[in-house]
Amino acid sequence: MRYAPALTAAAATAIAAVAATACAHAQPDPPPTVPPPLPQPGAVCAEQFAGALTSLPLPADAAPSRAKNLLECAGGTWQPYRDPYPSPDRWLTTGPDLVLSGMRNPEIGAGTWTGTPQVADTRCRAEQVEVVGAGQTSAPQTSTGEPGATLTVPVSDRLFTLTLSGYCLWQRDG
Repeated sequence: MRYAPALTAAAATAIAAVAATACAHAQPDPPPTVPPPLPQPGAVCAEQFAGALTSLPLPADAAPSRAKNLLECAGGTWQPYRDPYPSPDRWLTTGPDLVLSGMRNPEIGAGTWTGTPQVADTRCRAEQVEVVGAGQTSAPQTSTGEPGATLTVPVSDRLFTLTLSGYCLWQRDG
């Protein structure tokens, strides 16, 4: 005669609790392997980008300047951002370099910033230049994440410029 092992109610409850805990600590879904469409004025923006600014290339006939062609994800759509002094806690980079100023008309605040790839093989990259004295800046300090991995960068309160790249959502922690 064969005996099949039976689970007691307590054992079944313990197994269910372990399984639920494992699911609760599972990693979020990985980013897609195909880039989403680039932000355009009036296009729908995902909820995860709410409040983020992004920069579009300036038109070819635009006069040379340091101005940026900014969009903000607000109300579920990408809308032109008109404030001349942007300083959000969230930036979306879509690949090319985005150069942000620090101390003079700051476009990015000091603190810890985390870049989260929005495409599986993206590497988030940050290059920071600090003011070290009157009229003097440091050599660039570059941090580059692994493909698909977040990158955390401490941004100095003496920031001169911060160059961000990769298809990444950058957020200030805290």
